[in-house]
Order: sequence, then C-alpha cells, then structure tokens
Amino acid sequence: MSRLPSIQFRWPSFLTGTVTSSWDDGTVHDRRMVQLFREYGFKGSFYLCSDRFCDREDGDSRCISSEEVRTLYKGFEVGSHTVTHPRLWTLPPEVIFSEMVHDRQALEAIAGEIVTGFVFPFGRGESGDAMLPLAKRAGFLYARRSSPAKVQEPPADFFNWDTSCHCGSELAEQWEFFKTRREPDRLFNIWGHSYEFEETWGWQHIEDFLRDAARQDGLWFATHRQVYDYITAWRGVLWSLDLGRAHNPSATPVFFTFNGREIRLLPGESMDF
Repeated sequence: MSRLPSIQFRWPSFLTGTVTSSWDDGTVHDRRMVQLFREYGFKGSFYLCSDRFCDREDGDSRCISSEEVRTLYKGFEVGSHTVTHPRLWTLPPEVIFSEMVHDRQALEAIAGEIVTGFVFPFGRGESGDAMLPLAKRAGFLYARRSSPAKVQEPPADFFNWDTSCHCGSELAEQWEFFKTRREPDRLFNIWGHSYEFEETWGWQHIEDFLRDAARQDGLWFATHRQVYDYITAWRGVLWSLDLGRAHNPSATPVFFTFNGREIRLLPGESMDF
C-alpha cells in the first residue's frame, strides 16, 4: 500500500487562525459595540428578538429599533434569538417552533438578508437536544450554545456550536492561550451581550481585547456565517479513493496543504496531485 499524502486544513488565504464573536439581545449598547468593531476591523454576529425592538408594541426600551437593523449591522450578521426570548424548555414543541420560525421570518424582512444562525435564549437547558430538530426544521444552519466549553476549534456539529469563552472575566486568559496555539484550525469564538460592558466589565475591557487582536498577524475576523460557509465548503471537497484528485463543488475557495505544498482549490475546480 502506498503511503498516504499529508493533507492539512488551512483558513482562507492561508491565514493562521480565525476569530469570531456573537452578541445577544440587540440592546442599544450594540451601537457602541459596532463602532468599536468597525474601528478595529472586527466581525460579529448579532442575535436578535423581533418582538423586543423598542418600536414594537410591547418592545423593550433598552433595545434598538427595527428601523436601525439594516444600517447598524451592515457588514456583520443578523441571527435569530426567538421572537420573545422565552425559556424554550418550558414550552411545547409547537410554540418553540413558532418562536424560531416567526423570528427568522421577521428578521429576514427587517434585515433584508437570509437568517441562518440561531442562539437559544437562556442557554439550551437539559432538554436542548430535543429542540435541535425544530431549529433545523425552521431552516437554520447552525446554533450556538452558551456553555463555557473553552473550545478553540471548529465544531464537529454546527448545531452544537460551543464557544471559547464568555466576554467577561475569562476572556483575557483564554485569549492568551489562543495566541500560544499553533494548530492550523485554531478558532477563537467569544459570546456575550454588549450591555455587559456598560454595566459590569467596562468598555475598556473589550477595547483592550480588540486592540490586541488587531495587532496579531495572520488572523481572519469572520462572522458565524462566514465560518460556517468556509468549514462546510472544506468538508464538502470530493476526493478520489487514492487521494490523488480533489474537486470543490462549493461556491467558496478552499485552502489546504498537500504534502507541504500550499493549494487553493477554486469553486468548481478539480485538481490532480
């Protein structure tokens, strides 16, 4: 039997790591958060509840208006956090599905984009696995969890997407650890709420992180959707049995090394090795 080739995953453009983030609830503090992100070239996915906008009949005065969504989050990602932010595990499946699908539908009309990501309000609870088929049926492609798993690589299952850390007290420690890693698939994924920097951690806390992240060489700052699209494209590459030929059926270029040689496989391209 011939020796198997060495095939190694790489991030887009052979960058050495990826940083992504997600922020829940859509409070007015997202305005300052987005301003900082634009200043430092950072990316984020913002998970919103369509009935909590301040211009809704029973909305939350702490939240942005629905009219702000398209301009405020332009260049970022809008995701679903249910219509009303309930504790889903206390509800029957029919209501859970309604919370998911109606929020997605409303946000797509408000944001003018396809909504593909979901975050469980208050976490998933012990019955979380039972809700995953509902999220899939609602048309979502990935669902982030809030568990402190300290995961720093892409998920095997995007409907069980764990984070690297919360944006609070553990951020600095986990970020320093991430910077020491050399694995080619390293992924730093933080989550939280922008209001926490107003009420608890202070805005300097997140700005110090953003400034240091911007100084690092070789990092890709991406939304959840961008990470999902790239990893899915990589996992979808077709290989011949002898691994001597690859075909990329996706619309996304993929990057990897083959026996140490850097390879960029374009959309629809086949390549022999």
